[in-house]
Amino acid sequence: MADYADQKETITAEIFAGMLDAGLNDLWEIIQAQVGDKTIIDTLVPARDAFRRAIIAGKDFHISIAGIQESVRIRYAVDPRLVANSADPADWVCVRVEY
Repeated sequence: MADYADQKETITAEIFAGMLDAGLNDLWEIIQAQVGDKTIIDTLVPARDAFRRAIIAGKDFHISIAGIQESVRIRYAVDPRLVANSADPADWVCVRVEY
């Protein structure tokens, strides 16, 4: 994931989206898990998809980041079998945005 942004001075929305894709692809090289298997994939795939939808819809980068956490909350509300050790499953997706 970090390698995708190597040598980039600024992380744009497009670069961040590529980082999410690269991170998932790297993970899938070592695990076979898919959405619904109660793994980190249940958090990362909906987060990536929500970010991409927000960017395509023309949302601001920072608003799109906030959408990641909301997508994770929705995913866990829809499927209660996916139980995080945190009171808020969105805590699993942490992105620090500096203005």
